[in-house]
Amino acid sequence: MDYRKLSEFMNGVFIILNEAVADMGIETHLLFSQMAKAYKGKAKNLLAKDLDINITGSDVKSVAESFSEQIKKLGVCQRLNIVEATDEKLVVDIGECVFSQAGLILAKEEGKDYIPVCPMIAMLEAEIEEVTGKTLQIEKREFDLGHNSCIFSNTTLG
Repeated sequence: MDYRKLSEFMNGVFIILNEAVADMGIETHLLFSQMAKAYKGKAKNLLAKDLDINITGSDVKSVAESFSEQIKKLGVCQRLNIVEATDEKLVVDIGECVFSQAGLILAKEEGKDYIPVCPMIAMLEAEIEEVTGKTLQIEKREFDLGHNSCIFSNTTLG
């Protein structure tokens, strides 16, 4: 399967997941937390072993920056910028992601305030929580069509 077909398939899966969650009435914050928890087990070991992903750092900023470098190296996002990273706030700009097409479709259908469940953010949340004990609460997601990017931000790190 070529990259384009794989990307289209993964975007379809992403839409299915988000629509199923919305139909069940599950709160997005809860699903992010559960995805982060699930990532810490088998998935993290699989990615570390098979894709050589190794996230390092000792605080929110260094973990976020390490995550960004590893994900860009992998090629699933062309841009994953850590706009702001402190103990109180995290803003992540994800551009040209394998899930960008799905994010755009969901934003058009669900409205601008809809926060899709993003595997990249869930993985980042898991890494930050493992190192710092802090959990993310995604408060806002903006889609920038001009840059084909999603900007996820939160106002609290608990």
